[in-house]
Amino acid sequence: MAKSKKNLNIQKNLHYSETSASGLKKSVEMLPNGQTVTSLSFDFATAPVPDRKYVADVAWVIEGADSIKLLFGQNKVSSGLRSLLVIDISPSSARIFIDSTDAVKKPSFREIAELTQLAIPVLKEITEEPEQTIAFKANIVSGAVSGHDACMDFYYISPVAQRNLASSDKVIFDAVVRVDLQVNLYVAFLERLKYVSRNYPEMKEYVNE
Repeated sequence: MAKSKKNLNIQKNLHYSETSASGLKKSVEMLPNGQTVTSLSFDFATAPVPDRKYVADVAWVIEGADSIKLLFGQNKVSSGLRSLLVIDISPSSARIFIDSTDAVKKPSFREIAELTQLAIPVLKEITEEPEQTIAFKANIVSGAVSGHDACMDFYYISPVAQRNLASSDKVIFDAVVRVDLQVNLYVAFLERLKYVSRNYPEMKEYVNE
């Protein structure tokens, strides 16, 4: 039986949602030069859960020239990868996500993982691209853990939607995908992301040593 992307459990039609003013906090600032800057705060508590779900056994982060690629894979029962999910994010989006994870303290994500007595794995570079590979773009990332489990939700707000924020209290965004993984893999992934992010000039003042 031939393989195709259609078999991927994350392959669905794009689903767009609108948040109301109660789920979106918008602030507008007038700069001295007369330009207007609109800031958006995303309320994950009221955000829709992505329809697409992907269970990851392995993860890796690739440093690109202008973006960061987040790789999540499913292992075959035998050997090699069954499928691969690639998510492209900008260094600034990575910085915001790193800031949010660094703010979790007492316990931190690593301390939570250590309480489960699961060993933090050493990530292996993913160089294989199986036939079932799919890629998405995201610019908002949320992560959470509970016991042995962790998940990451990815969202995308297009440039058109960002432009429309200036005249609207609503934003149209794509709930891209939810990645489910074990907490120890999540922690190892976060540490790899932080390490890679240090190589971007705009990140140096944000990423802790």
